[in-house]
Amino acid sequence: MQVLIGTAFTLILSLSALGFRINTTASEPIGLWHVQPINSLESGTVVEVCLPDTSTIQQAKRLGILTSGFCASGTGTVLKTVAGLPGDRYTVNAHGLQIKNRFYLAQGPFDKLVSGQYTIQPGQVMLLNSHPHSLDSRYLGSVPISAIQGEATHLWW
Repeated sequence: MQVLIGTAFTLILSLSALGFRINTTASEPIGLWHVQPINSLESGTVVEVCLPDTSTIQQAKRLGILTSGFCASGTGTVLKTVAGLPGDRYTVNAHGLQIKNRFYLAQGPFDKLVSGQYTIQPGQVMLLNSHPHSLDSRYLGSVPISAIQGEATHLWW
């Protein structure tokens, strides 16, 4: 039994080192993903990211929404879709966030952003997933491009 557990652990570490990830959340499709360096950052690209260390992230960690990991926030990486790039404008209201004519409803247990119109600053991106409870830029605002670990491609499931 110990040999089997040790072999499984070694296999998981090896696959992780090669860029393979298993997503178990509803924010992006569940299954096997592969993460590699980004060639060019575009809207619609799914990325693996270390979310910034904010009070919202720490609240999500306490609630068990985010797992522990090696990011500066003490959480693991997550998969998110790039919805906005530097220079793009977005609007926030009491119900959610709109960018590029798409509205993202905010229904999570976190404080929402302050209502208003904003422009994404240089070095920042908006990360938004279609799931209305996704912990993303609806609650965090823009995220540093430097937090992106790589581009993620869904392989199987």
